Amino acid sequence: MPNRTFVLDSNIWISFVIKKKLSLLVEILQIHEITVLSCSKLKEEISVVLHRPKFRKYISNKNIIEAIILHDKLSNAMVLGVIKKQNRDQDDDYLFALCKIGKADYLVSGDKDVLESGIEPPPVLLTMHEFLEMYH
Repeated sequence: MPNRTFVLDSNIWISFVIKKKLSLLVEILQIHEITVLSCSKLKEEISVVLHRPKFRKYISNKNIIEAIILHDKLSNAMVLGVIKKQNRDQDDDYLFALCKIGKADYLVSGDKDVLESGIEPPPVLLTMHEFLEMYH
């Protein structure tokens, strides 16, 4: 499969971190030469969620810092301009803007509102399970 460009929603990053499967993500991205797009809002959302008290039993501050550093290394940072309303949950509109600006082929998410947004591809919307089926 040729090089593809992906946006991974924050819930996907968080799932890989909490399940201690970041090495699997790194392996998939490197073996399949996948380009991952990100932006400051996505990075901030990952950090904020991982710092929530409910995740303390799964991940240490050191692991959070390492995960954010790895996110930066694995992702191409994009700058978002004006964000157009596209989704039931306006907090997710930046994901679609990121896909558009970066010409992403796929958006991987576990968020029902994102997955049921009804947008026309590209990007193709995938669940984590579908992503792993394609590449693992």
